[in-house]
Amino acid sequence: HDCKIGDGVVLSNASLLAGHVCVGDYATIGGMATVRQFVNIGSLSMIGGSSAVEGHVLPFGLVVGNRARFRGPNLVGLRRHKLALGTINLLKTIFYQLYDSGCNNHMHKATMKDRARAILLREGDNKHVQAVCEFVLQNHHADQLCT
Repeated sequence: HDCKIGDGVVLSNASLLAGHVCVGDYATIGGMATVRQFVNIGSLSMIGGSSAVEGHVLPFGLVVGNRARFRGPNLVGLRRHKLALGTINLLKTIFYQLYDSGCNNHMHKATMKDRARAILLREGDNKHVQAVCEFVLQNHHADQLCT
């Protein structure tokens, strides 16, 4: 109940959304996947079949498993939507920087929101990077992202 589903979303057979879930445009939810209430699923993301999702899913991200874990960018979806190879590689890089707190010494103890702010300063001219970083910054509980 009270879910918000964007344009072009694929909800595969027997997938379940609990209450107040927001699904971004062109996201794909695999068969028999379940999503906990109040979770935000970013645009062009992919949830693998039979996954149990307890945390927010980044735009352009891929999560899989019971309990769903972040696996990297949704490469198939990005290619299908004809994103440039340079943009896909940039998304790979920023996902690594967001999730790897030890990626460089000065960001070692930074929160994910701190890392998102730093990425925006460096790469903020790219609309896809902006979408990912703003998703992190706008979620009140960035610690509840699929990790």
